[in-house]
Amino acid sequence: MISMTQVKKVLCIGNSHTAGFPQFDPHFGGIPESTYEFWLEVDLLKKFPEFSFELVNEGVCGEFSSDILHRLLSIPNLSKYSCVLFWGGANDIGMGRKIKVIWQTIEEAYEYCNSNRIECFVFTIPPMNISGLQKYVLKLNQLIHTNLKSNVIDVYPKLMEEGRLKSRFGVGDGVHLSIQGYKAVAEVAFPKLTEFFNNRLQ
Repeated sequence: MISMTQVKKVLCIGNSHTAGFPQFDPHFGGIPESTYEFWLEVDLLKKFPEFSFELVNEGVCGEFSSDILHRLLSIPNLSKYSCVLFWGGANDIGMGRKIKVIWQTIEEAYEYCNSNRIECFVFTIPPMNISGLQKYVLKLNQLIHTNLKSNVIDVYPKLMEEGRLKSRFGVGDGVHLSIQGYKAVAEVAFPKLTEFFNNRLQ
């Protein structure tokens, strides 16, 4: 008798933090451990051995939140995913875009998922070791927290030390993450996804 394991698909959509830059790109390959998806999938498989998990990496380096939203709106059959993990805004901040506009884009992505009855979790922006940007990171993160509450995956505190990206979690450019950094992101996301799937299985 053949046992068919049910597959739970999670859409991970965002910029370079989702892609796994600098050591991985979903289109060109690299070191899979340089993605939060790799570590999160490992943890979910351990927690729910009766299921198979596929975390679909739809990260594109350099994208603004509006680019990520556009791709989200273009994905056919969104209902095939159990949930969406949305991570965007860092590039917008780096290019001086208004925080209110960035938030409205993130909110539109969240509401679009809700309109399709798909749970959406939104990551906060990690610390950025670039002069003058940290205050904007905090402002955007506050808007994400205030409006999305339990659907926030708050990676900022885990990755931060004295207002900066922890050195062991970064690769030296003040923005992108090391393998340890991506593993830390997965550790923050894991309780949210565990709660979500536990509720779905009840």
